[in-house]
Parts: sequence; structure tokens; C-alpha cells
Amino acid sequence: AVKITSMADTSQSIVVNITNDHTVKQLRDRISEQVGRGPASKIMLSFNGENCLQDNVLLSSIEEEVVGGLSLMGLDLRPPKEIDVRIVHKTSEKPQAIVVRVMDNATVLEVRKAVMAKLGESMLSNCKIVKSIGKGSFTSMPDGERLGGKSELGFLGRSLPEPKAVITVRFTSGGRPSDIFDLELDAGSSVDALRGKMIASAVAQGKPGCAPAELVVSRGGDSLS
Repeated sequence: AVKITSMADTSQSIVVNITNDHTVKQLRDRISEQVGRGPASKIMLSFNGENCLQDNVLLSSIEEEVVGGLSLMGLDLRPPKEIDVRIVHKTSEKPQAIVVRVMDNATVLEVRKAVMAKLGESMLSNCKIVKSIGKGSFTSMPDGERLGGKSELGFLGRSLPEPKAVITVRFTSGGRPSDIFDLELDAGSSVDALRGKMIASAVAQGKPGCAPAELVVSRGGDSLS
């Protein structure tokens, strides 16, 4: 067993069970697999941050030094955390994308299932995560592959919603100073829809006295209706 401690934060450490007939490269692969993050090629191992160990070094040849543990750079050892991943359709005529929330060490299969859940899709085969292999050509990513720091993935299969626009709007109510909200709307939304979003946002944020009649939507100082 080898104790691995992060140089960036010494409170982060893991213990990897591996025999000394393995190489440093195999140890890096094992760390990546155990933590669920990668790629392993980003990992640098050393004794106290000096002289990074080469991939072909056998652990048996540094057995005495390894007893004290190894220092790691290039990989987060903290417990998994939730992140947003943007899923972009690669062949749609108009831009189509959604955002799903998954753990940062999620596999491609877990991302596909998150897409299915968000879309209400029942067929896994309609939700493929892909990568480019040339101009206009794509191949499916293996289900077992981890995100490895990716925050955007390609998609093929069923259609996705067109991206929503985030609009910053300001409203006045009852003579009080203006409040500003960032609202997410579908392209082509009406002013009434915008006004409804403003009301809902005001209520959710505990802004008292916001009645529909009081809310005026304007652009450049000119009221819209």
C-alpha cells in the first residue's frame, strides 16, 4: 500500500493498495481509477515535490522511499462534487443544448442517464455521448470513461431543446429602487412571458408588493407591451 498526499492541500490523501512489482505508470492509473478523476497522464508523483518519478520506474526499486508516501500534483483528491455539464447536439440544424448536473467523477453512462432523466427519454440508445474523429464525423465515447475535467460533451440521437437566453432585466415597483434579475427565457418569448418570469422571480426572492400591473418591461427607456 502507498499513501498519496496532495501537494496543493496536504489534508487530501488516499491510500492505494498496489504491490511493488508494478510501475509508477500503473500506480498513476490506479490513483486515477480510485479517485474517479483523470486523465492519469496529468498526475505527477514525487518524493516531497522534487524529481518527478518516471513512468517505467518499478515500485520495488524505490521501496524504502515509498514507505514514507508519495506527493501528488495534477489531480484533485477531494471527495466527488456536483458540477454542471453542457450537452451539445452535434448534427442539429439549429443550436441545441442542455445542461445536466452530475458528479465530477461521473462516467459517460451516468451522464447519458442524467440526460435521459432531464429529457424524459426512455431509450438509452437515443442519448449518445460522442467525440469528434474528423470533420463531420463522430464516435461514441465508452460508457465507462470518466469526465476527466470535461464540462462540455457532444451528443447525438434525439433532439435537444434550443438553448435558452439569459436576459438581465430591471423592474421598479411601488416607487422603490429598481431590482435586477437574470432570467432564463426561450427564444421568441413574449413580453407577457417576460413579465410573468419577473413576477415569479420577485416572489421567490421575497420582494413584497410586486403586482403585475406595477411591472413595466422596457428597453432603452422605452416601454414594451
